[in-house]
Amino acid sequence: MNGLLPNDMYREFAKNTPINAAMKALFSHLQQVEDYELQYEQLHRTRQWLMEQQSMMVTHLKCSKLNTLPLTLIRDKSSSSGGTFLRWRYLTNTGTGQTMWSRLATDDNQPAEIRQMLTAAERDRVLINMQMSVLNFILRQLKECSKKIEHL
Repeated sequence: MNGLLPNDMYREFAKNTPINAAMKALFSHLQQVEDYELQYEQLHRTRQWLMEQQSMMVTHLKCSKLNTLPLTLIRDKSSSSGGTFLRWRYLTNTGTGQTMWSRLATDDNQPAEIRQMLTAAERDRVLINMQMSVLNFILRQLKECSKKIEHL
């Protein structure tokens, strides 16, 4: 693991979640409420798996050389979507860690290895948050469309 993501995470993702079947079915002809509900359930399970991976990413980061820095990575549960997002936080308060992250990543006084690890972690954080956001959006759309089909 170079950043936050385990080397085989996406292989495990495809193996342990119904993502492939769900995406294939999502782009097929959905007609009944049950079709939408099945898609919702499959993608909800997929999102749950991704959130479990986030927990392991946070734990891994806390056990890495980055644990000496004055910021930490948390799973932010404040989203109304039900999904969680990875966020940087200062250790000294609850404010955002983006300012501190940027400062540390460009600080020549920090060892190059730490700056590289921090940049790799940020790159992975951005990716995982985008993937979570896409899943949240699709889940919301499936729920809304299911209600519309039910009214037909």
